[in-house]
Amino acid sequence: MLDAAVLRQWGSACVAGLTARCDEINNLNVFPVADSDTGINLLLTMRAAVESSARVGGKASGSEVARAMARGALLGARGNSGIILSQVMRAVAETPGWPLSPHGLATALGRGAALAREAMSTPVEGTIITILATVSDEILQLPEDMPLADAARHAAAVAGQALDRTPEQLDVLGEAGVVDSGGRGLVVIIDALVFATTGSWPERKKYKGADDNSCLHTADATYEVMFVVTGTSEDAVVDLRRDLDLLGDSVAIVADGDIFSVHVHCADAGAAVEAGLRAGTLSSVRINYLGVSATAEASTRGVLALTLGEGTAALFEGAGASVVRAAHPVTPESIVSAVRALPHREVLLLANGVLNADELAVVGASTRDSHREVLLLPSLSMVQGLASVAVQDSRRVIADDVYAMSEAAASTRWGTLRIARDRALTLAGTYGPGNALGYVGTEVVIIDADLTAGAIRLVNKIVGLGGELLTILIGDDGDSELIETVTSYVARNYHGVEVEVYEGGQPAEVFQIGFE
Repeated sequence: MLDAAVLRQWGSACVAGLTARCDEINNLNVFPVADSDTGINLLLTMRAAVESSARVGGKASGSEVARAMARGALLGARGNSGIILSQVMRAVAETPGWPLSPHGLATALGRGAALAREAMSTPVEGTIITILATVSDEILQLPEDMPLADAARHAAAVAGQALDRTPEQLDVLGEAGVVDSGGRGLVVIIDALVFATTGSWPERKKYKGADDNSCLHTADATYEVMFVVTGTSEDAVVDLRRDLDLLGDSVAIVADGDIFSVHVHCADAGAAVEAGLRAGTLSSVRINYLGVSATAEASTRGVLALTLGEGTAALFEGAGASVVRAAHPVTPESIVSAVRALPHREVLLLANGVLNADELAVVGASTRDSHREVLLLPSLSMVQGLASVAVQDSRRVIADDVYAMSEAAASTRWGTLRIARDRALTLAGTYGPGNALGYVGTEVVIIDADLTAGAIRLVNKIVGLGGELLTILIGDDGDSELIETVTSYVARNYHGVEVEVYEGGQPAEVFQIGFE
């Protein structure tokens, strides 16, 4: 039976599986837009769901965990695939009779496919929706008393077969010779259920096109726009869908009570946002430049980000940057090699605090030549780097692009919470092993014997001066209870501040926060 414990294990396995297969799924992405982000979209959506479930506590029922995951997926949904995944999780949460039998889960998957079809203005066969419906129909044919592990194995086999048929069902996939990327992601998610119930991952073949992204599909849309709408009405949402259908394609609108998550691909991002403003109050606005025409020349400008932690690396890659993972020894020489390996004539380097000023000077001097221009941006932390890359736009002249990115980094106040390993004297006083250390920028300003108290004091230092968006990157020393305490404290004491939480994985940090 699918209960709270199995559901949590399934969610964690999904994050692990999507992380491992992220590049493969991205490289299969040719529909609806070949923007190579389906894997990261599914990963970030599932990660948001798992993080949300961690906040309901270990004694929550299966339906409570499912509702938390559904809400987290809706608010954290990225791209078409993330929207669809959020509807699957909504269907799981709304299915009665917890803990769920295999038939209950099959009903939820079928309901998820139906909700996704309703959300899309133009649903298409040969995609993740088709595979969902196929798996649901097959599981419903199984004996009602079949163990969940056996049903999961059967579902995984059926999903793989349905994925193999997608090039026959959708012409653009057949022309490119690849399977559907969203469907490949769904297979990973179903395989994760097998792992959660049996402890083993099903074996999968390597799909053609999974090693590279050479099969691009021409698209007219140049922007992906997503936002959350509240304070609206059913009539206003109907009008919003009509307006977005006129502006572009891949329109999806899904609801969780009075909260609506909206997605569209269009040429005029500003017009899409204005349509949303007419419908209600907007939050979590994301605008991604696609630029995916197969006939277009490759961008002359790229971003190279130095990262700490696999989670932060995934976030930067999702924003379109190339990354150098600082978990490996990072030297000026290795950065020079990474820059020279990029195909771009202009490279914007986000050091994110990994290299010091002298090392950066070596990189700058060693990489500039008549064939390439390398500019170093003033990002001193992961959160500043993320704020910077979020506004990068290679269509601008490079001076304007660098100015906008530098301004975004500079306007992001940031801090770090660490646990002291030794004893030392700072301007804030003397600390010893086990003390909570709160840094604002690079300086210790808080020393506290209690980790939670130190976390709250640091939040007050960073958030107290005003802003709208608080980003929390959970480090290796972080835990879900502390993060829940912090987010609840912000919700109670700083009304109107939006909080986004991500698993960053930065070593020797409890968390890093940035406030814009």
